[in-house]
Amino acid sequence: MKTRDRRRYLVLCVHPEEVELRPVRVFEELRRVVARLHGEHGLSLTSLSLVYEEPLIVRCSHRYVDLVRSGVAALREVDGRRCMVHVAKCSGTLRRALRS
Repeated sequence: MKTRDRRRYLVLCVHPEEVELRPVRVFEELRRVVARLHGEHGLSLTSLSLVYEEPLIVRCSHRYVDLVRSGVAALREVDGRRCMVHVAKCSGTLRRALRS
């Protein structure tokens, strides 16, 4: 019997030092950081995908939320510009993630 893959939605807050950063570029850099920290296999286990750009919401497997969170913590710059990114909220449903 196959179990359904549960998902988690992470709302990310991006605080750039200078100009605003495009959410797609932040997501691409997050993928690179997760791959650098945990390898391509670790990145594939997370099933990381971009759901919304405003607010920035990413989706991942519930089993590997910690790998994505560690990638968010290690993310220091995007496109050569320094920034700080943190997880504002983690939810099991997209509806709850969109609530403030």
